[in-house]
Amino acid sequence: MKKKIIKSYKDKYDVDLRKLKKIRNKLFPQNILQERYDSFISYYIVFGEDLIKTLMQVIEPLDTNFLVLSLKEK
Repeated sequence: MKKKIIKSYKDKYDVDLRKLKKIRNKLFPQNILQERYDSFISYYIVFGEDLIKTLMQVIEPLDTNFLVLSLKEK
């Protein structure tokens, strides 16, 4: 019984760890910030003027914290 419980915790840990790695890889592709990896232009082509309006609404220039922005295509 003890071995089954330990295995269950390890399996859950592995699943959680994979999810965290996937998120980290999205935010830091090739171990650099996404903003330095992806081009603004590629997002502008998809979202157009709405992108600029959205960025102006949500970005606080003096805030030093990370901002995760989820954009959806129309």
